[in-house]
Amino acid sequence: MGDVKFFIVVDVDDRILVCNNKDKFLQVKEQLFRKFKMKDVGISWEPTLCTIPTSVWEALCRVHEAKTIGNKFFLRRRFFTIKMKEEDDMLVHINTVKALADQLRSIEVNITDEHVYMVLLMSLPPSFDNLITSLESMSIKDVDLQFIVPRLFHEVSKRKECDSSETIA
Repeated sequence: MGDVKFFIVVDVDDRILVCNNKDKFLQVKEQLFRKFKMKDVGISWEPTLCTIPTSVWEALCRVHEAKTIGNKFFLRRRFFTIKMKEEDDMLVHINTVKALADQLRSIEVNITDEHVYMVLLMSLPPSFDNLITSLESMSIKDVDLQFIVPRLFHEVSKRKECDSSETIA
């Protein structure tokens, strides 16, 4: 067992603890699990299964990307009901919507780009209604995620510019 490494993935702060000594590994694992009530995603003592990143990634996927009906329901609900507040950052909001879409795709839920930009537009606060109305008048073949995202950023920058000129005046 010379080059075998044991991994503990601490999901809360995205840390991976690596240890070559099985006894020390079990001791640290037990302390962490007891103190933080951590969940064991599985353990393998086989050298071929303890290579990073594949074994760690697969263990995380088994827990966080389980293809259960409950997980699909939970992620779909989050995706289709997400709402952006006026004070929220547009980039963060767009990335959150895209990340939820990617999570759904990873558990084999059919999410198209049209779903993503529709959810993105529906999740915007009422102050974006004029922009949404102007997009609604366009042909569906002219509108896609690559078209909408720059328009959203442009709208945000116009608002910031307008706010800064009002502050100066």
